[in-house]
Amino acid sequence: MLALFDGDWRDGAAYYRAFADSSWNIPNARPAWVDNMTGWQRVIFKHQFGEIYFRYSDLPGLYRRGLEYGINTLMVFGWWKGRFDNGYPVYEPDPLLGGEDGLKAAIEEIHRLGGKVHLYTNGALIDVATDYYRATGKYNCAIDIDGNEYRDHYRFSNEGTTLNMFGYKSFVTACHATKAWHEHFLNPRESSCRSARTACSTISSRRRLSSASMKNTSMDGVPILTPSTGSGISAR
Repeated sequence: MLALFDGDWRDGAAYYRAFADSSWNIPNARPAWVDNMTGWQRVIFKHQFGEIYFRYSDLPGLYRRGLEYGINTLMVFGWWKGRFDNGYPVYEPDPLLGGEDGLKAAIEEIHRLGGKVHLYTNGALIDVATDYYRATGKYNCAIDIDGNEYRDHYRFSNEGTTLNMFGYKSFVTACHATKAWHEHFLNPRESSCRSARTACSTISSRRRLSSASMKNTSMDGVPILTPSTGSGISAR
């Protein structure tokens, strides 16, 4: 926008804030159960180094154990094919954990019991070892002034000394200004986590979410909420 006004930078900031709050910076309504949530139980199905801790059929039992302490919500990591912190941004239920039908059945059972399930996704990282990166991701990632990709390197090694010393996974950071990233992450026809979110209570999308690009969007009509912590919650 372009405007003329009297005053200093504070007046200019206030002028722009009024414009933003009346156009793109409009948060989606948040369901009451999100505000009343007492916490969540963190569950990792398949760890970064490939060890399986739980399968989808274990979810209802884990929910019941948490409920004994007043926690009626599960935050689920490593639920997709490929294990935790691998394969971003492709999210497909893992046959080794029970497959798509097994995941949906477990979530529906928790809903029947009155609970909620967050399925974790990553809102910024792209695994450079994926077909997605080779075909698309390398063209819609953030780059520096010299054209180099911004990269993250993770070191979840379990007992492996070489992996612990040198790292085992490399990621580039997606550019939220690109149309391709929006289409993949938000468009129900493009997003690879669409099959799972048909059953889940929420999608939690972590790391460097752009408030400008994410606040007023939705997945299949499900609003995405962006709390001040930087994590986005897409709630039914």
